[in-house]
Amino acid sequence: MKTTTAAQRGLTLIEVMVALAVFAVLGMLTWKATSQLADARQHVGAEFERWRAISSAAHRIGNELQQIVPAAGALRLDTDGTSGSTSGMTGVLDFTMPAGQDGLPARARFLLIGRRLEWWLWDGSNPTAAPERLTLLDEVDAVRWRFLHEGRWYDNWPLQDEAAAPLLPAAVTLELDLPDAGTLQRTYALR
Repeated sequence: MKTTTAAQRGLTLIEVMVALAVFAVLGMLTWKATSQLADARQHVGAEFERWRAISSAAHRIGNELQQIVPAAGALRLDTDGTSGSTSGMTGVLDFTMPAGQDGLPARARFLLIGRRLEWWLWDGSNPTAAPERLTLLDEVDAVRWRFLHEGRWYDNWPLQDEAAAPLLPAAVTLELDLPDAGTLQRTYALR
């Protein structure tokens, strides 16, 4: 018959405490890693949504600029705030879009209000009515427009000598100053 001693019957109190400490450290490391992974996923998701919003706004602007009606006054940059109800706002791009079902051309405008880039649309059948206002992009510090004509870029359109200038520039460049992405530039060919 075999006799058992106290050392053979189980773990000592110190061994149990060391094992608990090891499990506690492993648990904390696992929790910390999981927490950081969740934070990173949330950050990446927010970044993805922001870039999707930027891309969507740039795409919408390009689509609308492609539809400008080539006529006198169809595209105008208001740099001094004299464009109707937007007094005090600079860099307002006004343009005329094709006639709708009513046969009348519609007016549209891109402008920065505060830090929000907006797209305003006027119904061609009622040009005196308030425009429909759509937000294209939030958190925009500045918007700049440039116009390509005969290989040179201009900061204003129409040009000073409107009689010699074409109805539309060859291209329009949009620059957006974004606090989280820097300055983004997009060029749209108009003809």
